[in-house]
Amino acid sequence: LTQLVFLDQSTPKEGFNLYDDIKRKLVNMGVPADEIAFVHDAVTDSMRSSLFNKVRKGKVRILIGSTFKLGTGSNVQNYLVAVHHLDIPWRPSDVTQRDGRMLRQGNKNDSVRIYRYVTNGSFDAYSWQLLENKQRFISQIVRGDYPNRAGDEVDEVVLTYSEVKSLAVGNPLIKRRIEVETELQRKLILRSRIERRKIEAGEALLQMPAKKLELERLRTMFTEDIARLETANSGFTMQIMGETYKKRRDAGERLIDLLAEYAFLREDKLIGSYRGFDLYLANDLLDARRIFLLKGSGSYRSDLSESAMGVIARMDNCLNGLQGRLDEVNGKLDKLDTDELELIEERDRTSGIDDEILELRKQLREINKELGM
Repeated sequence: LTQLVFLDQSTPKEGFNLYDDIKRKLVNMGVPADEIAFVHDAVTDSMRSSLFNKVRKGKVRILIGSTFKLGTGSNVQNYLVAVHHLDIPWRPSDVTQRDGRMLRQGNKNDSVRIYRYVTNGSFDAYSWQLLENKQRFISQIVRGDYPNRAGDEVDEVVLTYSEVKSLAVGNPLIKRRIEVETELQRKLILRSRIERRKIEAGEALLQMPAKKLELERLRTMFTEDIARLETANSGFTMQIMGETYKKRRDAGERLIDLLAEYAFLREDKLIGSYRGFDLYLANDLLDARRIFLLKGSGSYRSDLSESAMGVIARMDNCLNGLQGRLDEVNGKLDKLDTDELELIEERDRTSGIDDEILELRKQLREINKELGM
């Protein structure tokens, strides 16, 4: 297995530096020196590629580097079991990029570990506070769950930053307050999400009858038009402008001629019939071009083709696809009953965490009282 160590506040160089100091201590503890590498030593693309390949194969088992050199574009996840944050970057995205080297597809480990190192009573608390504030703002803007002008809900990333910050706070009572407040926020977020899903489920249930009616209308329409196809003549016959065509190519060439003849149309024009359907020349207003429509119980669009045979083939494909569309509608109707039961269950679900929220609020009031807040 392999591990990554992130360290921005130093670089490998002459004299004392944290990179060499860490490597020396690891070697003294029994780690082979050739299994430890600095990403800074790979100065060309080919050297980086070779280094990352060794990490992927487990030949280099500890890779140390900065966020800039190791945080993006480093595909070394195959056997990563741990990521160590020895210092604190300035941007929440840097933390995400660091963790993202390991938390990604292709990692063969079922569980991994993320280590964040902080010093009690140090500047670390302030640094994590900065990250927490930045991420809180970013999350409210980016999340976009609903278009309100104000956002007050936080996410799990913000709460994680808050927890790490609490580890670096010297006063145990303040640390406890942060922990209780963080857990309270988690419960409030969970309850809010449950309530939102309940509202969405209720709205979806209100739309269910209209969906069912529309699907039943489509099923009736497709069924009638499939029956219309089955009663049509088996051989090729197409009526165009009062003339009967027995050959596909002749019919296709006549249709292409009609496209030029009726270059400008104000409304759909009936030009004949095919396989039991009325055949119209029409305008596609969205794409500003002409199309053929085959109208029975429903109206079906057949796009144009540059060849005479292609025009007929596209009409056949359009009509032959009706059975597939009917099967799709029947599948949606069958699924509708299952969806309705799931939505009812979601709508009637209770969060079950109100008592926990009340208890956490009580604890927070007691802690605030002790702190004189």
